[in-house]
Amino acid sequence: MPSTNIQQVKEYLNQLRTKVWFRVITISLLSFALSYSFLYQLISSPIFALQNGNDYEMSDFYNQVANNRPIRSLNKDIVIVGIDNCSRLDIANLVDIINFTQPAAIGLDVFFTYTSDVDSTLIATFNNTSNLVLAYDAYQETNTIFASSLPNVHWGSINLIAKQALGTIRQFRPQFNDSLYAFSAILAQLKDSTAFAQLLQRNNTLETICYPSIEFEQINGIDILNGNINLFELEEILHNKVVLLGDTHNPFDQHETPINHNTPGIIINAHILSTILDHSYIESTPIYVNWSIAIIISLILSFSIVKFQQSNVLKSYTTFAIRIFQLVIIILFLYIGCYIFAQHHYYCNFAPSLTMIALGVLAVAVEPVVYLILRYIIKAFIILYFYSKKLVASIKKK
Repeated sequence: MPSTNIQQVKEYLNQLRTKVWFRVITISLLSFALSYSFLYQLISSPIFALQNGNDYEMSDFYNQVANNRPIRSLNKDIVIVGIDNCSRLDIANLVDIINFTQPAAIGLDVFFTYTSDVDSTLIATFNNTSNLVLAYDAYQETNTIFASSLPNVHWGSINLIAKQALGTIRQFRPQFNDSLYAFSAILAQLKDSTAFAQLLQRNNTLETICYPSIEFEQINGIDILNGNINLFELEEILHNKVVLLGDTHNPFDQHETPINHNTPGIIINAHILSTILDHSYIESTPIYVNWSIAIIISLILSFSIVKFQQSNVLKSYTTFAIRIFQLVIIILFLYIGCYIFAQHHYYCNFAPSLTMIALGVLAVAVEPVVYLILRYIIKAFIILYFYSKKLVASIKKK
């Protein structure tokens, strides 16, 4: 029995456990393993898949904080016209009236999937509106039924991007294929070709939508049709603007966004258009940077925990001191993340860092158990090694 070797290993492990660097690395590795399992395994399991329970990102928190600021900004380039309860003839008349005010572009978020008696009026109005963009579904073969009769109309994909069905709309796709661009991208092209060119130059498959603290002027289409807004006033409001026509209260066109649980599709497209025209793109730190920051913070926290435990002055208050230290770091990270996002449109995903900080204490509690398991594993390997060596030697003698 290799008792001498096992004893030497035990003594070496006991010495290791007194080393600060060994405990710091062990606690940090445990924090990393626990955090990675939580963020990428546990939270994506069906247990958390309740009402978008597993579709929450750090950026959603940043958006909510930024959107709750008292500072609001009215977009001066975009006007939304609600067409709830408007008939096809009403829509044709609205487009005709709005076109008279010489807007930069008109976007109509409506699908005409069946024929009607007024289609000829719609077709004539649409063909006479050179800056009109109609909605197109990139994933459906059947779109507007009289599309072939509209050679002068622009088309843009109205499809919204989410990670799962009924998920949160955080991003948009600028281009779906060589000839089909996003609805808001085509509107941006008509309003500002330079902004559209810059969007394409970015060459990103997906872009993050800038939501917080932005408002849009909204007009009821019925008020325009009834003459409640005179033509001169309407021209002052709509001239050289991008006018978006769509339902604002349709329950079948309400979507989850980082700032609202029920956002109309036309409002989301207004935010996409605003992101393009204002160049307010959200940049993000790469995943490896997020985890690198998390590991560095975990090493610092682990070192602090070990030092707290070894301190004669703080020994009685170790748990309290660790909790305060954790709380301060978490608040600091949340503040920095929100500030950078709101002021500079930069998304630093501190979720790995915050998770590793939060689970750091759990890692400290688990560390002695891991140490014991490690001792038993090494002991078993040593025994197995010597017995296998002894067995080989006995076989050779035979």
